[in-house]
Amino acid sequence: MDKTLLQWLLPILNIRLMLRKMGFSDDRIAEMYRTETPLRGTAKAYSGLYKREFTEEDSEIRIIKDEKKRPLLTINGLPITDWCEQKWKQLINRNRSQRL
Repeated sequence: MDKTLLQWLLPILNIRLMLRKMGFSDDRIAEMYRTETPLRGTAKAYSGLYKREFTEEDSEIRIIKDEKKRPLLTINGLPITDWCEQKWKQLINRNRSQRL
């Protein structure tokens, strides 16, 4: 298989899997990819780094293309990895403030 095709195919398959778990249909996912139009919904993502699932209601979910034209899933304008990091920091800060 062509390396360039794999560099495009693997990210879009992972994005499709995540969006299907969030309840989006294949038709909606295809539309999001084609038009880069954001949709609102409940964002859910599991982070292997933090070993937990993060959820946020009424989020802006979008598939954009990076500078190399590879698909990238964003939640509220952040790439999914940055969104998970932000949610982790919010969780840590909330736990710290509850202990005070």
